Amino acid sequence: MAVVYHRGFGGSIEFRRDGLGDPEVGRLAQSFVCVQVEYESAVDTVEELGVVAVPSLVFLRPDGEPYLTLQGYGSAERISRAMKQALAQVGAAEEARDHGAQNS
Repeated sequence: MAVVYHRGFGGSIEFRRDGLGDPEVGRLAQSFVCVQVEYESAVDTVEELGVVAVPSLVFLRPDGEPYLTLQGYGSAERISRAMKQALAQVGAAEEARDHGAQNS
């Protein structure tokens, strides 16, 4: 999970403090490898992730491909909903992969 923020943007500061600082979000974050990407110092990476608004959360597959993005300010509730959706998508993909391996 990549947290894309802009150091000087108030919305990014609030997003990181209020949304990401929430206890439920913190609990869910333990299921992810989390990195912070500062927009100004990683413009190429931000573009590769498809981010057009900051702050954003980008959920990535192990191969680095984004599969879910939450762009713009997010309340703790919105962030936790996105995290649960991301975990559900990963779980469904793993289940499909395991099911396919069992049928081989």
